[in-house]
Amino acid sequence: MDLYPFQVDGVEFLLNNPRAILADEPGLGKTYQALVAARGATLIIAPAAFKNIWSDAIEECQQLLDPGVSFTIVSYHQVNGKSESGKLTDYLKPELNKPWSTVIIDESHHLKNRKTKWTVAIFKLKTDRLYLLTGTPIPNWSHELYCLLRLLFPGDKRFTSYWRWVGTWFEAKDNPWGGQTIGKLRDDKTWEDFAVDNGLTTHYLRRLRDDVLPDLPPLREQTIVVDMLPKQKAVYNRVKKSNHAILESGHEILAWSTGGMYTKLHKLSTGVEVEDPSSKPCSNKLSVLRELMSDRVSDYTLVVCRFNSSVDAVCRLMDDLGISIVRVSGSVSDSDRELAVSSFQAGKVGVMVATIDTIAEGYTLTKADCVIFVERHPRPSKNEQTRRRIHRIGQVRPCLQIDIVTANSVDTKLVDLLSRKTDNQMAVLGAIDLL
Repeated sequence: MDLYPFQVDGVEFLLNNPRAILADEPGLGKTYQALVAARGATLIIAPAAFKNIWSDAIEECQQLLDPGVSFTIVSYHQVNGKSESGKLTDYLKPELNKPWSTVIIDESHHLKNRKTKWTVAIFKLKTDRLYLLTGTPIPNWSHELYCLLRLLFPGDKRFTSYWRWVGTWFEAKDNPWGGQTIGKLRDDKTWEDFAVDNGLTTHYLRRLRDDVLPDLPPLREQTIVVDMLPKQKAVYNRVKKSNHAILESGHEILAWSTGGMYTKLHKLSTGVEVEDPSSKPCSNKLSVLRELMSDRVSDYTLVVCRFNSSVDAVCRLMDDLGISIVRVSGSVSDSDRELAVSSFQAGKVGVMVATIDTIAEGYTLTKADCVIFVERHPRPSKNEQTRRRIHRIGQVRPCLQIDIVTANSVDTKLVDLLSRKTDNQMAVLGAIDLL
């Protein structure tokens, strides 16, 4: 295989900056760039489902690798050692607690929580060459960069205290129930200050697809807004008003918290049968999906949902249409997910139905030229990564993204939320790109 010119530049950047974030947009081949830039004994830490992806990539670019390199691949869950009682600790496994020539951390935005056991253990890795790979360095909010910065600059006093660092850059206020809420960038700071003072102008590289792959086929977006059916709307409003409702099947829906309420309403905005599979189908959204799929029987399509129960409902719809599918969701094992992806990419089935959480990262699904969002994820990065499964290197056809949105529901409110989060993320990314 040959690298694209921008990928050659990426390899050179990593070699010249031994501790760096490679934050190219999804689909631009960060895996290959990191492998070619690796030197000596190399530890790769990746989500469990992606270990085979890394093994395949090593085989594919074997001729480009440094002659002295060797690879050890582990998942995030395999980083931590265990105590004598068998419980996971926040220490490294003994076999990993040694000097490494290179450490590659894939999907490194998984390190956003500084208190998780794997994050604490990874802080203890011994290496002079560390490559952090992520297409979404800021999954939700800008302060989530802290752990990556601490890894970039080990021992640097700027990053030895999380709350001191937060106080330097962001507004924070006390919550009535304890703790603090982190808000916007301080008024006396700019995103240019943030980028320069945190070393992101020298240790961070991000290329955008439109800049480096101008010949990639276009991606067109279409939004279809539907109203709720009368019975669906009645259940939705009862849950919204009183936190519970009794369905026709006798099933009782309860929501004891704001988060629980939101989840129930989000499911009901897709369809009553999503919340209660024993209920009769009651969903304009799924009716629209039925019409779309009836027109795409001979095409390859990725259909994505946020909830497993929504995937169940879509799978029942596909079965009713006589359409063969593969499913990728939290209930599917890693090995079965790999088989599903391989089968889909080989053209053996025409439709993949997946949850956003399981399909958003790592996979190449360029057999499809259309992705249909039955539901959106509240993280903008998840939605962006999902559509980049089909619109990436290797895609040769124009692509279409279809969003089915239920009017006057949490669906439409989610659009506003995603807009605000995206603005927060892109403020820092845009500043870095300008410098």
